Amino acid sequence: MRNTIIRICAAILLIALAMSLAACTKGNVYDELAKQGYAVKVRFDAGGAFVNDTQNVTIVEVFNEDDVVTRDGAVGVALLAPDDPIRGEGVFKLAKIDGTNNYFQIGWYTGRTPVVDDEGNPLDVFGVPTAESKREQAYIYSGLWDFNSDVVDPATLADGELTLYAAWAPFFTYEFYSQNESGEFELIGTKQKLTLQIPKVSEATGNINMNDFPKVSGKVFASAYLDEALTEEISENLDGRKLFVDYETGTVKKTVVKIYITWSEE
Repeated sequence: MRNTIIRICAAILLIALAMSLAACTKGNVYDELAKQGYAVKVRFDAGGAFVNDTQNVTIVEVFNEDDVVTRDGAVGVALLAPDDPIRGEGVFKLAKIDGTNNYFQIGWYTGRTPVVDDEGNPLDVFGVPTAESKREQAYIYSGLWDFNSDVVDPATLADGELTLYAAWAPFFTYEFYSQNESGEFELIGTKQKLTLQIPKVSEATGNINMNDFPKVSGKVFASAYLDEALTEEISENLDGRKLFVDYETGTVKKTVVKIYITWSEE
């Protein structure tokens, strides 16, 4: 427990020093910690997110030989995610927002590759050139870190340092299409969420609660589908993180999810 408290305090200290580190002699803070036996350094790159309301911050934790453990036959340092509740409320609060888009975190990764077009121009998470959208460049990630089982083997680190990158994705934009009298589908609304609650019949009144779905005057909800051909009926709430996230690459398969609604007679 004492080592854990020391590591957390050191990490908080280093966050405070991050802003002034560039004005100091390079590496002097870490050199001093290394002299105290903290030879393993782990950087948590927040990926442009706000950390405790401050953007572009890298969280740094240092470890010594007393922190090495054996886990499932592997020997190394067990890490704790920066926003793990075990640290305490408000120690590290991570959040990302880009204009009108809220983001959710997919995970932490040991590697990342920039996303570019055929000409090498950087693209954002929506596939739009960053020069046009003014958003950050998107990445494809590798080496998803499992905080429950993975450990840092100091012998495998270059200069005793490891960097973990936070992968983020925008909340899913659910587009609702209503079937009109001629059988064609028209866009009637959008909603940006992670989990979409489908309409439910109220046990108390017998009426249909539309939840996250838009209402259409004079129409009664019948069913909803993920495809215009009406073959993939939605029977339960949709959690985009379970359906549309590729956790191996830290990317999403789609940012816009189309929902097709049919109606019954009043």
